[in-house]
Amino acid sequence: MVGSTEKQEYSIWALPSEDVLVRVKKLMASLQAEFGGPDFEPHLTIIGAIWQTEDEVHKKFNAAVEGLKPVDVSSEALVYGPSFWTCLYDKITYSPEVTVDINRPTLSLLTIPHVSHPATIGKNLENDVGPHELENKEAIAYTPHLSFLYHETLPQEDRKKAQERALELDEAIASISFPITRVVLYKTDATDLTTKSWKKLVEVDLTKTEKNEYSIWALPSEDVLQRVKKLMAALQGEFGGPDFEPHITFIGAIWQTEEEVHRKFQAAVKGLKPVQVNSEALVYGPSFWTCLYNKLNFSDELRNTVEHFWSHFNWKPSFAYTPHLSFLYHETLPQEERKKAQERALELDETIATLSFPITRVVLYQTDATDLTTKSWKRLVEVDLTASN
Repeated sequence: MVGSTEKQEYSIWALPSEDVLVRVKKLMASLQAEFGGPDFEPHLTIIGAIWQTEDEVHKKFNAAVEGLKPVDVSSEALVYGPSFWTCLYDKITYSPEVTVDINRPTLSLLTIPHVSHPATIGKNLENDVGPHELENKEAIAYTPHLSFLYHETLPQEDRKKAQERALELDEAIASISFPITRVVLYKTDATDLTTKSWKKLVEVDLTKTEKNEYSIWALPSEDVLQRVKKLMAALQGEFGGPDFEPHITFIGAIWQTEEEVHRKFQAAVKGLKPVQVNSEALVYGPSFWTCLYNKLNFSDELRNTVEHFWSHFNWKPSFAYTPHLSFLYHETLPQEERKKAQERALELDETIATLSFPITRVVLYQTDATDLTTKSWKRLVEVDLTASN
């Protein structure tokens, strides 16, 4: 078993969209059958032959891909070259847009150099591949490319034939355009020209790495929910304001990727039980979010549940947290009208200020704090705490 301190060779590749991947694989299979050469996954090399420990390469890879988005690329020519790695490939147009993320140099096609023989640079590197760390004399200017054929001994005239054959098989292959939709971490060995020992370790779908705003809410029992909705509808009809689901915010406006927020949410709700909460007062306040709400008693049981979620998401509010159940959101309602809304709420439901109920469900919402209409807010997952989970 490889120890955590032993360094091995890794590579980071970008993969085209699935439709292009299938198209390229079909072409590659035909070329390999006719001209020979090993099979490999179609890719654009971002980092080739970097020597790292297993722990550090995974840590850096995961940090680098966080929040990355798909990138559109276009090929400008079908080229054959003299080496194993450059036997036949599409040269990719190298523009400022051809980058995975210019703010994250570890995965930037703008700042990562390429090498004519990756194995040689691996011997000289102790950390990440980067322009400031390259001392290997074999390093050359990085050229983003999509290879179709690897071959060590194919004569130049046969490489030219392979180029011609590729254009016969797919006449538009020299000018394809596609999005980079995935980034993969491979364990490679540049001395293994059969590619049989190369192994994909991690694949990240860039269509799912974009960070969005999410919130985690607790919902009251169904009978209380219906009671509160009835009150809210009457208040909104009289005073205005957007419609929203009655809730207690546990975490508000946290920015995560879709994958990580679902993973953390599912881990956080596992084994949770209903929590009893009690209202202390019906309060009106000055902001959109605090127009009219029930302030809840922050009991030890409720505090433990809330902080349980904070711990799972490594999150803390930027202001003093006050558990509450809102009845009215409004941005421009004057203070005297907010007080009238408070009085009207007590007329409509005279015991609303002392409401007690169990939290029976927890929901994950995609929210947008800038959307004060709440129309873009979307419930993604609901977990019933009364059921076994």
